[in-house]
Parts: sequence; structure tokens; C-alpha cells
Amino acid sequence: MTMNLLSRRGLALFAVALLALGLSGCGDYYDDGYYGGTLEVRNDPTSFETIEYVNAWVDGGPIESFAMFLMPGEVDYIDFYPDTYTVELEWSDPLVETFPFVDIFDDATTTITGVN
Repeated sequence: MTMNLLSRRGLALFAVALLALGLSGCGDYYDDGYYGGTLEVRNDPTSFETIEYVNAWVDGGPIESFAMFLMPGEVDYIDFYPDTYTVELEWSDPLVETFPFVDIFDDATTTITGVN
């Protein structure tokens, strides 16, 4: 009887340990230790308006929104997982400028320049 109880406990501990190892591999899409690439957002020096928000998404994915407040001539950077994104610049006036098919590559910087 004692041997049966020990083997059941051992089997249960083994199952819990196996489950814990399996779950430790699960993670966020962007949190896998992979560096990714960088999106460089520029507001052209000839612009009259400010870029207030940058929205980016992969087809079928969630929209990520970043508050920028870039004055004319300013630059900011956003790190992304390598993929093809649609990027929108929301200006301080009602204009929304869209850049479809923006490719982000590993260890590279992709530049978009808004003019308004």
C-alpha cells in the first residue's frame, strides 16, 4: 500500500513539473528575447503641424498607439517585432496620413517621414 501511495505522489509531482515546464515556454508574441527592428518616425522640417499619435498594426492584429508630439524637424524611434505593418500618423489638425506595407526587419531601421 505504501508503494502505491508513493508512486501516485511521484506521478502527480512529475505531472505538475511537466506542466510547469510546458507553460514556461508560453509567452507574449513580442516578449521572446528577440530584438526586432526599429521604426524611425520623422516630422519633415517644412511641416506646419505636429504629429500627435503613431498607430501601427499587422493585418488582423491589434492596433498599437504611441503618443509622440513631434514638432516639425523632430525624430522619434519605436522598436517593433519584424513584420509588415500599416502605420498611421495622426496630426494636430484632422489629417491622418497612412503608410501601408511598412516592412520592419531584424536589426534594421525603417524610416517614414510625414509632411503636413
